[in-house]
Amino acid sequence: MPGDGRPYGGLSPGERKALRRRKLLDTALELYGTNGYSATSIEQICSKARVTTRHFYEEYEGREQLLKALYAEVVSNVTNNVVEALANASSDFASLIRAGVDAFVRTLLTDSRMGRIFCVEVVGVSQELEIYRRSVLHLIAQVVQQQADSIRKNQQIRYLDGLNFTYPTLALVGGSIELITEWIIGDHNLSIDDMIDEITWLYLAMGSILLGLGNEVAEDPSYFPRSRTTTNK
Repeated sequence: MPGDGRPYGGLSPGERKALRRRKLLDTALELYGTNGYSATSIEQICSKARVTTRHFYEEYEGREQLLKALYAEVVSNVTNNVVEALANASSDFASLIRAGVDAFVRTLLTDSRMGRIFCVEVVGVSQELEIYRRSVLHLIAQVVQQQADSIRKNQQIRYLDGLNFTYPTLALVGGSIELITEWIIGDHNLSIDDMIDEITWLYLAMGSILLGLGNEVAEDPSYFPRSRTTTNK
């Protein structure tokens, strides 16, 4: 029998388990990322994934645990893409900012279901999930802080040792997520490239001030997002 630990259908028990989990995650991305978490039942997930309810509960305690697992997978994709983009970018300030923001935004908006999971569906679900979500925000802010420190050292920018950018970086990360949320659920005419420009400009403008590079970024027309010439006439 399929449940007695022997191979079945050419798959080992471990392979069948991994396949069921993959089906459930893919289905959750589709249903949570389109209809929404609150509008999706376990029965709908199981029906679309072609997984029995019994097997669902062997993998997850309920809908929230599936959402958390999916969110963790999206977070992993985002952070891996950002880290890879930063590793391959030029070391100058503007190139690093552009590379990191581009990877972050493009990962979440190329497949807007991922953006919806990351920015919308996990918010306010439960105290446990909210604590986890907040830890993700701090993790991303820490990456930004590390990049700021790296830029400071590479360009020999001098400021007080131990200067803490926790709140500015949290503000940048939180603001970026809010703008991506607006793109997903709001009424706008911005392309993905336009949104990348907008968020890049915010990081360049605030980062240049925090790092003591002056106001040249905020005042240089070449850095202004293209969308400024189309949406804010």
